[in-house]
Amino acid sequence: MKTIHPAIKAISALEWSGEPLVSDAPVRFDCHLEIGEAGERGVDYFNVAVVNRAWAQSNLDAVPDTAPAWLPPRAILLLDAPSFEGLTGCIAGEIAAIGPCPTWPDFAQRLWPYLRWDLEGVLYPPFK
Repeated sequence: MKTIHPAIKAISALEWSGEPLVSDAPVRFDCHLEIGEAGERGVDYFNVAVVNRAWAQSNLDAVPDTAPAWLPPRAILLLDAPSFEGLTGCIAGEIAAIGPCPTWPDFAQRLWPYLRWDLEGVLYPPFK
């Protein structure tokens, strides 16, 4: 069986350019990631929320002393100065730690605490 070697292809956010943002005001951006097989064209879509410390302190019961940190309930990343660069580094680190996977659903399940897969709950394959 062929294994997949996922890689980040693109990151975007509707309300944010991805430039580093330092703010004392609560900041939260929903980011959309395209992750695909290294060297291939196709992608699967994942989502994550990126927040700053002020947002975490306003919205969560417990906030870690250090960032970056993954926050509950899931798919929330605390960055003191949110940026696409910081997000990319965190996600790439998780992908590297997971290593190659046999299928996209297996990859999505392993990344479940960190990212929301657009196809969660869809029968795979053949997507009936």
